[in-house]
Amino acid sequence: MEGSRKKFDFFKDNTFSGREWSAPTFETASEIKETLGKMRIIGRRIYRMKMIGLNYNLTRDWICEMAYKNLSHLHEDERQELSDYKNILPDMEFLRYSEIDEPLLIEFDDGDVFEIDTPMDPEYRFSMNSIPWHIKAGTNLPNVDANKLFSVCIGKKIVDVEVTEGKGESASEIIFWLENNTGLCINPLFDYCEVSCIDRNKQCVTIPFRDLKDVLFNDEDLHTDEVLGFEGHGTMYFGKRGAEHVKEPYMTLSPSGKDTELYISVYDFDLLAWSMTIVLKKEFDEYGEYSLSYTEWKKVLEQAQKILGIISFDNLFDYIITQFKSGLWRMNNHGATFWKNKEKYKNQVCDILKWSESALGEDDALDIYGF
Repeated sequence: MEGSRKKFDFFKDNTFSGREWSAPTFETASEIKETLGKMRIIGRRIYRMKMIGLNYNLTRDWICEMAYKNLSHLHEDERQELSDYKNILPDMEFLRYSEIDEPLLIEFDDGDVFEIDTPMDPEYRFSMNSIPWHIKAGTNLPNVDANKLFSVCIGKKIVDVEVTEGKGESASEIIFWLENNTGLCINPLFDYCEVSCIDRNKQCVTIPFRDLKDVLFNDEDLHTDEVLGFEGHGTMYFGKRGAEHVKEPYMTLSPSGKDTELYISVYDFDLLAWSMTIVLKKEFDEYGEYSLSYTEWKKVLEQAQKILGIISFDNLFDYIITQFKSGLWRMNNHGATFWKNKEKYKNQVCDILKWSESALGEDDALDIYGF
């Protein structure tokens, strides 16, 4: 839900910048308490949450490192094996904790959005309704679904706000205490912001790895087909999370009889579009729907490899414009970009060939449809 909106700060290209954010800076516990009181934080119910940028501590490398530390009681060989991302035990517990360097957004059930960051210890910056919800990251792309990482906070009412004093009069942490005795704790760490869920003893609440995996959309998570156990790269995305991170619009590839779908941005689909046009002898329509037999799809991939084997741009140009009516238009509008990114398309076809071997049998069909 997005209620009536106040006037947001102006962010160039809808990309977050700390310089363009109007939020003031606070340091003392007293001024933070006073300002949060004026914002009427107590009594509001959390509807949803979002971290604009990267969560630095929930990359795959960090997760593997934490798993390794948790297995100190095991022999080294077993410890190494079970701390590999693909082998981490489902019930291993991790902290509901994040390190970010761009604001956390908290939307309340009345539509207001509270934004907070700690740009430099002991500074806090926060505001209300200044940052558009769908703003893009200014530094590194996000990799975590905050609603799932902090699921114990979603739907809960804030019943108290605690601001703990640190050195001098500065604040060391802000805690939004919720009706379920969970606290959403925010505090500075050098030039990062720590956000965590804590219990009444101020111990961080945990989440099992089986649930944590559903929280993440690191690059590897977006390119991994959990159904087939296949990991692609670059232009291939799998599952719901993958679809959400493909540049809109996108093409969907769905094998018959398999609970898996592959998503490719329409902007990365030129090679397959050209190949489908040549094989099917019909202009590719990104709004259309196709059902290709195993043999037809194999021919499409063979055609893609043939195009990639063309040794000069002039030869590519001549080949495409002779194959279908819109060839000249397509080469004038897409040819140079395709040639510049030829290596990317080589990797794309290599991945799709491997994926197809796992996803398709000789009696299967591949459905391809646009938006």
